[in-house]
Amino acid sequence: MNTVAIIQARMDSTRLPGKVLKMISGRPLLWHIVHRLQQCQQLDNIIIATTTKGADDAIAKFAAAHNIAVVRGSERNVLDRFLQAARQYDAELILRVCGDSPLIDPTTIDQCLATMKHNDADLWQPEPRGSATIHEGFTPISRRALEALARRGAHDPAVVEHVTAKVRDYVPDLKIAPFRFDARHTIEGSRTSVDTPADLSFINTLYQRLGAAAGEIDISAVVALLKSDPALLEINAHVHQKTANEATHKVLIRCDGGGTLGLGHVMRCLALASVLRDHFSVGIRFVVNPPASHDHSAIELIERYHFPVEPLSATQITSGADEATALSALIQRHAPDGVIFDIRTDLPAQSLQQWREQGVTTVCIDDPSERRLACDLVFFPPVPRVREMTWEGFSGTRHVGWQWILLGPSFTSPPSPPAPHERPRLLIMMGGADPARITLKAIKSLARIHAPVEPHVVLGRACNFREEAVALARELALPCQFHTDVVNVAQLMASMDLAIATYGVTAYELAALGVPSLLLCHTPAHTRAGQQLEQQGITRSLGFHEAVTPATLATQMDELLINSALRETMSNNARALHIGNGAHNIAREIKSALAPQSSG
Repeated sequence: MNTVAIIQARMDSTRLPGKVLKMISGRPLLWHIVHRLQQCQQLDNIIIATTTKGADDAIAKFAAAHNIAVVRGSERNVLDRFLQAARQYDAELILRVCGDSPLIDPTTIDQCLATMKHNDADLWQPEPRGSATIHEGFTPISRRALEALARRGAHDPAVVEHVTAKVRDYVPDLKIAPFRFDARHTIEGSRTSVDTPADLSFINTLYQRLGAAAGEIDISAVVALLKSDPALLEINAHVHQKTANEATHKVLIRCDGGGTLGLGHVMRCLALASVLRDHFSVGIRFVVNPPASHDHSAIELIERYHFPVEPLSATQITSGADEATALSALIQRHAPDGVIFDIRTDLPAQSLQQWREQGVTTVCIDDPSERRLACDLVFFPPVPRVREMTWEGFSGTRHVGWQWILLGPSFTSPPSPPAPHERPRLLIMMGGADPARITLKAIKSLARIHAPVEPHVVLGRACNFREEAVALARELALPCQFHTDVVNVAQLMASMDLAIATYGVTAYELAALGVPSLLLCHTPAHTRAGQQLEQQGITRSLGFHEAVTPATLATQMDELLINSALRETMSNNARALHIGNGAHNIAREIKSALAPQSSG
């Protein structure tokens, strides 16, 4: 019986583009799949089924380099690609293999295929039903069943995309072969498919812990390791596995960041993007303004999180009309289901309305401009300006409150307050860029305080005066500890007794962690928003930063550093607001808004 493995693979995967060639233990993911299939005794051939898109030329080159046959076809119709491959190579028994499953087990596959052949079966039935195993990513099916499925179910988008997921619904007269997995492979809660960076990290961690050569990891050893150290399962336990009936959604996120604007907008959009990707199976692409020649900090940060990012155009965007034209071209090219805006540009509201009329869900994050009126969804913290805005003509849904503040995942579950320090720990943190150079004023104020203190200064990725700040501290004989490129900002913040910060994302991050703060503000609007936080008893807002002298700042620091009871009260007040789940709350609403656009 001619038995063929067909690997479905493409570069443009929704959640982790290019994942099939991402590295695992020094080899591309696709190499692992091919290498393990080549160890199977029951297979006569291995074929990679990919698309005719130019991006998938890389997969064709990989196949040629490893002497693997390739069939190329429709991007959207995976079923048709399988049929082409099965017919072209005269397959009688087909092993459908997902291109994201690097831990398929040759021994188990051989046993499965042998059972199928012995029973002349169309499909298998793992026994006992409902038992959880380590195995993912492969399904045997007879050629006759695949052809019948194509005749009866090709109208169903789930069949077209997932091929075998609903075969029993459309081909009821199947001959089923029962199959029992090796008891050593039984485990609850494991996830070995690669859809996100967390999944990639999980597989690489398994290789590192077991010390296995690329492609040679033993499945029984993997299960034994996970049972002995179940904490490893937490690496990707949060990742949602998309079901066969769940529509695939794509979203563009339009935001900017860098030396002038700072990186707060980018950071909070990354938090939202990560939740949409990992928890709600939404594909994300970032769109940013063309970076200045010397400042690629925003793009580098986004790429670190494994999201695709591209500038609006190769030329400089000088007006809202230019931005609208460039963004329209990207919307046409990528056909997203939605666009999320976290910008402070002149992009006109009319453009959002046009895209909305074209069926694109539009979302604004904390945007006071007229764009908010053209959105399906808007999200704001509970600041005074929201109540004062005119909402005439708005037909979307408005969300205002502490639960809609957008923060990263490390701020979701704040740790317990730090143990008392011999010298209170003071954090100076003014954002990723601090274009107003407020950090220097805060350092100068340290020379004026009387309370004992252990100062820590964070200089963000886009800060361009690092050397000057360090030199100033040295000149004033201050024992400052400087931090740059901090890996775990939340952990550093949570270890502090008091913080000096600017109003913005950082202020809410500190509140989520229960860290009392003194706030300096960049604008009148920020000043009023800071006062709102002060009314909650979680911070002291000192107003516009230019009006605050080092002496005034030092006086305020002294009072809070000396009064530990007041700091504790401010910390408790902040924790009572339960800030920190905004990314998940916002992502849930966006996913719900996208759901009616399902192609099913």
